[in-house]
Amino acid sequence: MRVRALARFCVSSAVVLAAAPAAAVDVECPWRWVNPMPPRTTLFGAADGPGGFMAVGADGLILMSSDGERWQRRDPGVSADLYGVHFASQHWVAVGEGMLLTSRYGDAWSVAFSDPAVTLNDVDFGASRFVAVGSGMGGDVLLSSNGTAWSRVATALPDDVQSVVWAGDVFFACSGDEVYRSADGESWSFVAAVPAGAKDHLFELERYDLAWTGSRLVWSGGPEAWVSPDGERWTLAATVDGCEPFSRFVGALGTPSGAVLSGFGACPSTLLVPEAQLYTSTDGGSTWTMTWRDFAGGFPALARVPGTIVALGDGGDLLTSANGIDWVEPGSGCTSEACADGFADLTATEDGMLAAGGVGLCDEGKRLGGGTVAETHGGSPWSVAAVDIDRMRGVAFGGAGLAAVGDAWAASSADGHEWEVHDVPTVWPLNSVAWGNGTFVAVGDEGALLTSSDGSLWFDQWSTTSADLERVAWDGDRFVAVGEDGTILASTDTTNWYLDLTSSEAHLYGVAAGDEVAVAVGSGGTILATNDRHYWFAPITGATAELRGVAYNGRHFAAVGFSPGLGPGSGAAVVLVSPDGAHWTSFPIDAPALLSVAGHGGTGFIAVGENRALLEASCVGTLAALDPQLRAARVGVPTELVLRLEQVFEVDVDVELVSSNPAVASVPAEVTLPRGSAGVAVPVEARAIGRAWVTATLPNGLGAGSTAALVEVGPSTVTPRRPGGRLVP
Repeated sequence: MRVRALARFCVSSAVVLAAAPAAAVDVECPWRWVNPMPPRTTLFGAADGPGGFMAVGADGLILMSSDGERWQRRDPGVSADLYGVHFASQHWVAVGEGMLLTSRYGDAWSVAFSDPAVTLNDVDFGASRFVAVGSGMGGDVLLSSNGTAWSRVATALPDDVQSVVWAGDVFFACSGDEVYRSADGESWSFVAAVPAGAKDHLFELERYDLAWTGSRLVWSGGPEAWVSPDGERWTLAATVDGCEPFSRFVGALGTPSGAVLSGFGACPSTLLVPEAQLYTSTDGGSTWTMTWRDFAGGFPALARVPGTIVALGDGGDLLTSANGIDWVEPGSGCTSEACADGFADLTATEDGMLAAGGVGLCDEGKRLGGGTVAETHGGSPWSVAAVDIDRMRGVAFGGAGLAAVGDAWAASSADGHEWEVHDVPTVWPLNSVAWGNGTFVAVGDEGALLTSSDGSLWFDQWSTTSADLERVAWDGDRFVAVGEDGTILASTDTTNWYLDLTSSEAHLYGVAAGDEVAVAVGSGGTILATNDRHYWFAPITGATAELRGVAYNGRHFAAVGFSPGLGPGSGAAVVLVSPDGAHWTSFPIDAPALLSVAGHGGTGFIAVGENRALLEASCVGTLAALDPQLRAARVGVPTELVLRLEQVFEVDVDVELVSSNPAVASVPAEVTLPRGSAGVAVPVEARAIGRAWVTATLPNGLGAGSTAALVEVGPSTVTPRRPGGRLVP
């Protein structure tokens, strides 16, 4: 038996290690999205089914919820945008760019139809069959009686069909303002054109939708929505409050008493902050009332179960309602993507964990920014709540409760929900707070350094520096604070602070201590380590990520951040793991930028960051190391690296290798670790003067982690400058 990588990797400057792969995390030890709020990814469709709701959106995002407030991600195994979803005949069906997916229970998905030239926009069920419609099929539709076996059938529909709905005894479909009807989903006839007509729009989220109220058909598109009893006679129902061509409806949902319409309005002066709007009818579609408005991009994904309606949309916006009239914003209490809704820090509590952060400007009439906390107790699911406090930059638990810091303020709380803000003796923003030896220590810009015994009364301390300080931690014997220009401060008594020695000038953002080693991380992939708690060295890792946090869980260090150039969006997150602070294995993951991390359960970690990122891993993938980390070689003289794994396996393990500069130093494409072996020699052919990174990537089944070593090749007549295999400044 042999463990082998599933796919070869590509060389890219946007990943963690120089020339390292964008590998996936081990399926045995995945980083799971545990924030009950949806991620900041646009959702296009939603439906109800057994156990609650299903929502689909951009980049293959699928979410499930039992109550409309707590959502869990499901992995469909694809990255295509998904536009519609429906449940019937004991199966979920999702449609989108080039494919149709099916699932029995909503957890494991399979591709039932695939054609890159086709875009499937919507799916519904009636007359004992599913009907899926879209564009790129020349008017064809996809039909299925059971959700698993599908047939493509030619019809009289036009090529581009945006929506289909079952109206009790007949299907209706629309292509722009044109409405079609079918009794069986196969034989279609043109009915009428909605008087509004299809109108051009300037935003990408352009959508025409149909819904059935039980007595009327609802068509929405452009800035207008119309209703009809039969698809032939149409009456104007509602108009978005905004200017053409900047405003339009994007979704419609039939309810037992009427319907809900979703749209957004904007004018030339408000293009950057469009206003999402919801309109509700409780009399079958005869009269309509605007029931909600706020800065947001609209809610194309609407669904209902008895007692709950959900509206999801642009940037993961989420609303819930019991009646379609009174709407609630779960979690952070903010829907605008501009809110920067995320977490900056987290801390262990007496019986769980608490993450703290907040949002920016949300709404002129509602929430002008504020704090957000997420918490778990005794292994319970995470819950998220808005708190009456400004956005928090740091949080720590100690003594009788919690302390948090922000823009020139500090606050204390006994439970994480009710906070009391306190004055502090500084005008500078505070970035981090830690508890140790009976004292809270807070650090901030311009060398700000404060202490408190209870989190309420704070005293200024002389920090000996004017550098911005980003993070402070207690290592069991002393406090360590890190910041810009490679600044590292330490103190055993919180009064006398001294500078630790380091040759780094990087901006440091995180620090953590293990049993024998302390680690600091920062910009440009900087990792510093010390085993004497005084002089810090930089291991050779090849890391280029922007690292923002580091933690120790009793066995491993984990450093988190984001890939340079990718920003805070989805897929930008980076995780590096090390057993000793010197040898690091990278695990890029599909998540927004991560800002802080904490050990969890002795073997795992919890990480938080931008765009609601709250992830949990119960363990890490297999770690690897290439030694020496710096190999000095001579042209034409054979040399080697040694690849070592943290674990020994009773199977052969195939490891892929790549050199960033094969003209300087070449390596074989693959090397095999024999079963029962913890290491294997990697031959290196030194060809020309220069340097090259050698990267080794483990198979997907072992976590697909990557590790790197630097090979420096000099002239054949010159003795190598220094040996590798040690920490170097």
